[in-house]
Amino acid sequence: MQMDHRKHYELRIEGHFASRWRSVFCPFSAKAEDGGTTVLRGAVPDQAALFGLLRTLEGAGIVLLDLRQLRDRGA
Repeated sequence: MQMDHRKHYELRIEGHFASRWRSVFCPFSAKAEDGGTTVLRGAVPDQAALFGLLRTLEGAGIVLLDLRQLRDRGA
């Protein structure tokens, strides 16, 4: 049995995502929230991939409001 070492994260960003951005952040799910924010949830294989995701947000001018690592699903 192969273990999944990916870490799951939740990112809250300012504003609602335009549909064109959903493919950029796939396979993260995007949910528009009340109050004009969007919550992205998904997994990355390592810290380098997480930093890449954060650089993409920054490069697009998207404001990150919160980032948290979610508990492992098996925990």
